[in-house]
Amino acid sequence: MQRYIILVVAILVSEITFSQGKKFLLPNNATKETLSNGFSYVIMPNEQPKGRVELCLCLRVGSFQEQKGEEGIAHFLEHLAFSGSKHYPKNSALKFWESLGAKYGENINAYTTDDRTVYSVSLSNVNTEQVAKTIHILSDWLYYMDITTQAVEKERKIITQEIASYKPYKDLNPIMVGYDKQLMRFPIGTKVEIAKVTPKKLRSFYEKWYTPQNASLIVIGNIDPQATEKAIKEHFGMLGQRGEEVGNLKPISFPNKKMFSVEKEKGKRTKLSLLYPIEYVSTPFIDEYRKEIELPKVVLEILNNRFRAHKEDIRISQYWYLRRTSFLEIEMTSDDIEQTLKKTFAIIDGVKTSLTEEEVGKALEKVTTAIEKIPTERTSEDWVLSFIDNFVFRERFISQYKDKERLIKELREDYQLHHWQHICKNVLNLKDPIILYTPADNKEYTYEDFKHIISDGIAHPDTTVPTFKEEEKTISVVIPEVLTKEIPFHPKDIKNETFFKEIGIHRIELTNGATIYLKPTENDEKLNVTLLFKGGYSLLPSKEFKQYEDILQYVHLGGIESLKGEAYEELLYHNNLTFIVGTEGYQHLAMATAPVNKSKELCNLIYQKLRYPERAYKAFEEVKADEIQSLSSKKNDKKADPLKEMAFKLEAIKGATYPLTELNKTTDDIQKMNLDTLYSYYQKHFLSSDELLCVVTGSFEIDKLKKELVGTLSHLKRQEGASVKKTIQKPFFQTLKVTQNKRTSFNIVYKDSYQKNLKGVLSIKLLRELLRKEVIAEIREKKGWVYTPYVELEYYSEPTPTFVLIVSGETDEKHFNDVEKSVIGIINNLVKEKKINQNALTDFKYSFAVNKKEYLSDENAYNWRNYLMDCFKNDVSLEELSSYEKILESIDLLNK
Repeated sequence: MQRYIILVVAILVSEITFSQGKKFLLPNNATKETLSNGFSYVIMPNEQPKGRVELCLCLRVGSFQEQKGEEGIAHFLEHLAFSGSKHYPKNSALKFWESLGAKYGENINAYTTDDRTVYSVSLSNVNTEQVAKTIHILSDWLYYMDITTQAVEKERKIITQEIASYKPYKDLNPIMVGYDKQLMRFPIGTKVEIAKVTPKKLRSFYEKWYTPQNASLIVIGNIDPQATEKAIKEHFGMLGQRGEEVGNLKPISFPNKKMFSVEKEKGKRTKLSLLYPIEYVSTPFIDEYRKEIELPKVVLEILNNRFRAHKEDIRISQYWYLRRTSFLEIEMTSDDIEQTLKKTFAIIDGVKTSLTEEEVGKALEKVTTAIEKIPTERTSEDWVLSFIDNFVFRERFISQYKDKERLIKELREDYQLHHWQHICKNVLNLKDPIILYTPADNKEYTYEDFKHIISDGIAHPDTTVPTFKEEEKTISVVIPEVLTKEIPFHPKDIKNETFFKEIGIHRIELTNGATIYLKPTENDEKLNVTLLFKGGYSLLPSKEFKQYEDILQYVHLGGIESLKGEAYEELLYHNNLTFIVGTEGYQHLAMATAPVNKSKELCNLIYQKLRYPERAYKAFEEVKADEIQSLSSKKNDKKADPLKEMAFKLEAIKGATYPLTELNKTTDDIQKMNLDTLYSYYQKHFLSSDELLCVVTGSFEIDKLKKELVGTLSHLKRQEGASVKKTIQKPFFQTLKVTQNKRTSFNIVYKDSYQKNLKGVLSIKLLRELLRKEVIAEIREKKGWVYTPYVELEYYSEPTPTFVLIVSGETDEKHFNDVEKSVIGIINNLVKEKKINQNALTDFKYSFAVNKKEYLSDENAYNWRNYLMDCFKNDVSLEELSSYEKILESIDLLNK
């Protein structure tokens, strides 16, 4: 016997009736069709982000379709797709996509779960023919996959390594899947199961389940809809039906027994969860969606408000877990679990008979606000995810303003208080829960004990209704004159001014050594001003370093001299202003934001915060006391984690952190700190205009902001900088490893110097891509030693231009020496022997050019700020950036 709570709200026909005819609308411009062979597709032009196309082949096939002896096969087939198909043998599909700028593991990917297998390709700036070819490849994978003995043995090695390194972030709770063996295991399989996989078994599963009627193609982005639909019909429409069609997903089956888990945790409060399985029935109709999804949300919000009113640590929620099963869960934590459980059900039973208009209104307000916030414009990737669930679960989703408007209107207008009372009774008709119990003491309970406590609570309903505070009115905070005054502008403060049309940046060089980059960004009403000063930790005295280390944070603890403490915080909050500071090894920065129409106030704020910050003595002493307390409470961990130790060693090798920051601060250091001393040092050393960069983004008026910023920054003077010792970084290798349970985690590090200019930075980035390609080809694809080798690049412009390549991963202990030898050999071939695959280099150059256009779109202010600051640190001029493609094309990596 299966036990379910079906959340169907049975409103009496005499009270209110529904029409089931209205379905959810598709997103704007979306086309969803099914061909005669059962294959379905979605086509949708979308410009978020510009130039990108997302293609996704989704199958309603996963590990749940596997029978005994087939464990791991669904995931195995996912791997084999990349090994080749009839019209695209071996890795020709990957080569094609990589020639378009895509990367395997990033823009080209796949995954398998219990209920689906998904292949996804994300392409940028491609034409109609390239989209059509991608559609052909995916149709080939669906119907004509190569399942050869050679390909199977190759993937077996890789999957075996994947299993060995597999660390699931969350184990499935066996209780919540009804102890279903198919759902308790992971789709990847075990080493023993994968060893038994044969080409014959794979072909049998493939031909049975990889069929048009079990698949859907989703194409969203910068596409020609007519040409895309033509390609889909041409390549998928000719595929014949075969095998079996996957039926509707079934809910999880729970055996007819009491499920009760006990896990003792001493010294903690008792935790209790009551789980009520819900059979989730999907429907395309708005009325059914409202009844099954939105009405219960209102009820749960009413109930949570009552729990909060009683100041009890109790929560009720409803969430999807797996397949067609959701859970309504009641969670509580208490020192007296009997009393809390009794109280919980007294409150639940009280809701069934004592609703008020006010509490229903409050709950409705929250639920309808959430509906209002559902976006009707999304990225192509987000739309794809929604359509995948739509295909697998037949799950509807809200995508149009009209549907949101109708849902909200009906929730607000179609139900009277007596309707809500009836809805509460139906939703809260809770019986036979699954109980998860974590006791804090030695007292144990049986399932029947808890049922008696629940019954006792129901017998004494608590009808206490919560009271709601009046909403606080918006406080109007007057901006002080010091932030609204006009900012004097003198043209003589400008040394040079240049506009770079190719990248849309205005560069203003001031006579005091500061430089301003004005980069207007589209649809961006937030003005962001970032100041990058030269100096950072290198400005601090070595002997007293720990006393000065957090100088910027201490100096800027408060407001400004003319507006202190809470008044300053209120001003920022009510005017959407922000100001923060930070310190790096050889730079320090200040970042401030405001609405675009408050640029004058923001510039004045920046000036006041830089020159006249409040000396917050009280807050400073409180911070010191907290730091001393923190030092005294620290305990040394005698059992150090070897992997963490390796990570610390890696950071030291990379040289990413300023050396003196690694020293421990002592109580004596903290006690000697003096705010006046820090303030004076800050004024003398941390406000230099020399080599200062100001990067500005937002939809601002250029001439107005230029005058305000020039007037603000021209007041800064050149100050004596730190003397940074320059050295030459000689190339060297170093390997770090940790072996546990016959598995070796490793970091193979190569460190070398690079040139501080655009060509130099692009060269080391291209080197990273070539290394990644070679490493994956050798130690993953060819040898099967490492499932996921990672190749990282970090580079630092100060004190010496240094780049660090790190190849990391995990392998069997017996393979480690071979892995290390291979990786070092590959790096030497690239760096010393100059054995460069020029075809691969050409592909990567193309991908750099394509990805730059997407990464640095005129709508992406965040990326522009980070990129321009990184360029400035590496002496990359705007002249070079304007010739990016030409400089990129000139790189051959054959010369140092």
